Amino acid sequence: MSNQQKTYSRENPRKPVRTISGVTPLTVVLKPRKCNHGTCIYCPGGEHVPQSYTDKSPAIMRALTLKFDPYKQVRSRLQALKRMGHPTDKIELIILGGTFLQYPIRYQYAFVKKCYDALNERKSKNLNEAKKLNEKAEHRCVAMCIENRPDNCSPAEIKRMLNFGCTRVEIGIQILDDKIYKKINRGHSIKDVIDATKNLKNAGFKVGYHVMPGLPYSNPQNDLKLFKEIFFDSEFRPDQLKIYPCQIVRDSPLEKMY
Repeated sequence: MSNQQKTYSRENPRKPVRTISGVTPLTVVLKPRKCNHGTCIYCPGGEHVPQSYTDKSPAIMRALTLKFDPYKQVRSRLQALKRMGHPTDKIELIILGGTFLQYPIRYQYAFVKKCYDALNERKSKNLNEAKKLNEKAEHRCVAMCIENRPDNCSPAEIKRMLNFGCTRVEIGIQILDDKIYKKINRGHSIKDVIDATKNLKNAGFKVGYHVMPGLPYSNPQNDLKLFKEIFFDSEFRPDQLKIYPCQIVRDSPLEKMY
């Protein structure tokens, strides 16, 4: 058996590609909360899991077991990564589960601080102290990603993300079409996408887009045209792209439409 085959055996389930860059991603999930704008038609909008997610995702399942406690999520994931043989000295903290910047500000600061506390293996008085300790901790947070909406990237919100230590922001743009945005109850406009992209890049963030082909009221030709616009139009051009084909999820408004 080759070394690569051994890597994927039951005795050593580590997937080398996960940490081949030298930085280990570690995902934490927010407690469930409804988005301020309501529910997009494709979103399941569950009450027991964060909106836009289902309880079938491994990260969500872990968070459910730990009652969405950020400290416990980080500690649990660190232990699992170590058991699988992954390095844990350089961590990219990924915060997902909803629009983080729409949660109460006190919750936001407490959530991030608890993540740092878990990485530091000790509790600090405040976020600034936790960040300072983390500079020389065994598990350093060298990058942080926050999932966000284009209409939650104001100067004040960007300043807050920088204060958290965020380095990358992923925003859900789905499709660059204002008419479809209204029909799917997205709650923002193309202008919001343009402004968010500009403001985030000017602040030094890496910018990721979430794109959703196959939405109602669109078609493959329109999807392809707008997909190209993301790269050809200088007002967009993200550093990263995630493609989420639209699906009919149980208990979503889209299921009723279907």
